[in-house]
Amino acid sequence: MMTRVYRKSMREALEEMRANQLGAIQEAEENPLVKKKPDGTYCVYRSDGSIAKEFDNKEDANDYARNNHDDLILDEARRQSGNYDLYHKDFSSAMQHAYKMAKKLHGITISPDEISDKVATGPKKPSEGKTNKYRLEGDKGGIQIQVYNKGGSKPYELNMYKEEVELDEGKFQVKTAASKKGKITVTDFDSLDDAKKHLADMEKKGQKGIISKDGNPIKESARSDAMRAMWSDHN
Repeated sequence: MMTRVYRKSMREALEEMRANQLGAIQEAEENPLVKKKPDGTYCVYRSDGSIAKEFDNKEDANDYARNNHDDLILDEARRQSGNYDLYHKDFSSAMQHAYKMAKKLHGITISPDEISDKVATGPKKPSEGKTNKYRLEGDKGGIQIQVYNKGGSKPYELNMYKEEVELDEGKFQVKTAASKKGKITVTDFDSLDDAKKHLADMEKKGQKGIISKDGNPIKESARSDAMRAMWSDHN
């Protein structure tokens, strides 16, 4: 059994920071992004601590901080969720950027076949107020992608993160693929006999694979050595 570990998307990180900041404003009745300097002027700070703008009076500083709140905390949300472009002028450019960042940030290549199967032939681009969600399987893991149409000049908001997988300890894993470069399927079993049976069934279907436990291949024969070599080439 594999457990997929949830990671916060940029949209969720932004909304969480917004909620925290607004909560602090309501509780203190002052904007935490606004601070008074010794010379009597007021500075509006970004969430990373840098100064965004200075004002002669507190009211103007508070108005600016309130009206530009999302921009002031966006850099921090981006840092928490991954350094990629959030807003895009069209749906296609948002998705192309997601594929590029999957490779750049996580080392994951999404194949054209995966894109064709799940994106090109999937739902049409989202209308205003709607979100398209995709889970794309790459060569080194899965990527979750969401594109939200918020409207405006750059309406398509991209949110993406890499899935992290925790494997149950003590399980026998069967990794199978149709070829060296084919899509990998991982199945867990409590017993070695069940793992062997599953591997045999998959081999009857033309798949090749290997059994491992705690990340270590289980050596049974010269045939297993050949399968392990194929698996090493795959990675």
